[in-house]
Amino acid sequence: IHGMYASGDDVYTLGQSRNGEGFSFRKNGEAVIARDNGYIIGTLETSDDSLCFAFYENIKSAEGSIGRYYSVRGGKVSQIGLRDDIKKVWDIMHCDDFEIYVASLTGIIAPVLFTKKGMMTIPIPTKAILLSVNLFGNEDNPGAEIMYMSGSAIYCSIWQNGATVMTFPKDRTISSLCSPDDGACCTVNPSSSSPGLIYRCGELHEMPSGYSCIGDKSICMVNGILHVGLSSRTMGGPIVWKDGETETLKINGYIASISAH
Repeated sequence: IHGMYASGDDVYTLGQSRNGEGFSFRKNGEAVIARDNGYIIGTLETSDDSLCFAFYENIKSAEGSIGRYYSVRGGKVSQIGLRDDIKKVWDIMHCDDFEIYVASLTGIIAPVLFTKKGMMTIPIPTKAILLSVNLFGNEDNPGAEIMYMSGSAIYCSIWQNGATVMTFPKDRTISSLCSPDDGACCTVNPSSSSPGLIYRCGELHEMPSGYSCIGDKSICMVNGILHVGLSSRTMGGPIVWKDGETETLKINGYIASISAH
């Protein structure tokens, strides 16, 4: 499942096939859009009161197969027009009546962000191998979570406002991320030798010992207070971290997501 959205009595889901080829967008379990090949880019999101997502599909012709990128808004599918020198689109974000996307171009190592205002590169080290780019924010303040390999190590960094604002220690990957108006917040789960980290708009905090973040939606800013859902690694109850304070939930389970309503 790449996304789920509830509206009144209706539930919408976006899911990728287990073998990685093909997907379906469903309303109350009934397929609205389905493809036998291709894959989903990003997740299910809302823009201008419409449910949106993007996907890649191989189109077969007499000359062979060619890859195309598509946007879906309110159930309507439209092809995204791209430059000829684009090799791969890493992520697509819907903003009102247009799409922001980040792509790799022929002859350029760093990924390039395309917005309504133009294009800009997102720097990564020379000779690094790009592994993934995930967009966040909005059209006025886009940001990106970047993962790349440099040497034999994997690095994750946060890019926003035209600059890299944080690069985490090697071989530590981001688990959950949110983007309030004043920046970006994310979690980095603990390793066997290092504690987990909570990044809050430029501030770095240690995650409480014995806990980790499950899924990619366990973080949310509520009334200026960062809420992080943390699940026990020792069979204890989950907790909610609130700007340094913790609240224990009396449930036997884990926290899959936190959202503000």
